[in-house]
Amino acid sequence: MEKKDKFQALEDQIRSELASEGIELLLPIAPDLFLSSSDDEADPEPNRLDSTPWTRESLRLEYIDAFEIMKSSTLNNHSLKNLYTEFIHFKNFCENQPVNISSRSLQRIWVNSLSLEEFKETYISNGGTPVIIEGIPEQENWAAKDRWTDLSLFIELYGDIPIKVMEKFTDHGMGRAFNVRIPIALYYDYAMNNTADDPFYGFELDFTEKRAKLLEDYNPPDFFKEDFYNLNERTREFYPNYRHFIIGGERTGSNLHVDPKCTGAWNTLLSGHKKWALFPPGTDEEYIQQLQGATYAKKPATYWWQDVVPNIKPNMGMIECIQYPGETIFVPAGWWHAVLNLDFTIAITENLLIPETLPRVWPELKSTWTKFAEFLEETESQLVGHLSSSSNWSKTSNVASYTYY
Repeated sequence: MEKKDKFQALEDQIRSELASEGIELLLPIAPDLFLSSSDDEADPEPNRLDSTPWTRESLRLEYIDAFEIMKSSTLNNHSLKNLYTEFIHFKNFCENQPVNISSRSLQRIWVNSLSLEEFKETYISNGGTPVIIEGIPEQENWAAKDRWTDLSLFIELYGDIPIKVMEKFTDHGMGRAFNVRIPIALYYDYAMNNTADDPFYGFELDFTEKRAKLLEDYNPPDFFKEDFYNLNERTREFYPNYRHFIIGGERTGSNLHVDPKCTGAWNTLLSGHKKWALFPPGTDEEYIQQLQGATYAKKPATYWWQDVVPNIKPNMGMIECIQYPGETIFVPAGWWHAVLNLDFTIAITENLLIPETLPRVWPELKSTWTKFAEFLEETESQLVGHLSSSSNWSKTSNVASYTYY
């Protein structure tokens, strides 16, 4: 049987099995996602060395099992709203005006416009204020400013690097989920051709093996070098998965959430465009219910933007913005945020606990992340010793505000 017929028979079988369960299979979208233009036979079990030049064909064969697992994901393979054809209209709407007419835009600053102390005073202290910073990759001479902005060059350099696109539990449901990865070159092919409402999103936190190359292309911005989780090896153990390489096609994104363990985050976009929505910190039940983050947590990111955002009330304090290539967004601790990719995007992000935010987040750190707070009290008493006795945290409903006494 020719290779093309072999893959087609396998696809037909999977489609038939899923159809019997009421599941529509949309993968593979483009035939060349799995097949090359050549009909030459290839080694079905390649043992490719890092020094051996890769081809898309060799990668397809090497990662065929990963694609088979991807096909089983109902969440990422449906098109209930047919966003593939409708998204261009929504994308244009996002780019040209706010989705919610009562929202406001995020302030932009140039990286050299403020000193470190001025930045802390303006955007980190007193609860924190989100901001977009322009010029960080150029100012700090990141290699990524060249290598990650030209998609052809990026894929040439890093196309064989596997990145995580999903987690999969075993059939028996026991144990931990395992990561499913595919190479960047094949993810790009998939992202540019799929028709799903909620396509797979590349979200990688493991920078071992080939992925270590990506760390050579950037460094944490000067504004964000201080981190209580990075004081030493022991504090790092309390939050080891703090950085992510993010790559996604249009219609991918992150649903509304607050970053974990009292951290804020910086996110630098090198390619593409992201739509952001941000809301001030708040834990009041009515506030959270109006945001509807929990309701849409397991739905495609675009659904929340379409269904909820246009009806957000003015008193929710919503901020919207488009993030452009080369821009870095700072999201302070506790701020709710959601992200939608408007085209193919490449970004790097890191979470951190900035010292100036500790007074505000300390009560939550003490109650929720107790062991870390206790460790800081024992080993960094000169930094945190006064917080337990002097900090008081108060919240109001709707748009939350914080006051310290």
